[in-house]
Amino acid sequence: PSRAFVLLALRLGGYAWERAGLVWYDALTGPETGAQTDFAGFARATASAAAKRYGRESEEHAALAAARAEAGILG
Repeated sequence: PSRAFVLLALRLGGYAWERAGLVWYDALTGPETGAQTDFAGFARATASAAAKRYGRESEEHAALAAARAEAGILG
C-alpha cells in the first residue's frame, strides 16, 4: 500500500497530503478498514474512498487504479 500511495501521489502531482492523502485518510478511518484488513481489502477501501470523495469517473479514481496495478496490488 505504501508504494501505491507514492505512485498515486506522483500521478496526481501537488502535495501528497492533498488528493492522495485524503483518499488514504478516508480509507484508513472509514468503516471498510479494520484490524483484519488485508492488502486486497485495503485496496478496495481506497477505491471506495476515492469514488466517494471524487467520483468513479474522476482523475483520482483512475490514477489510483493505475497506481495499484503498477504496485502489483489487486483487489
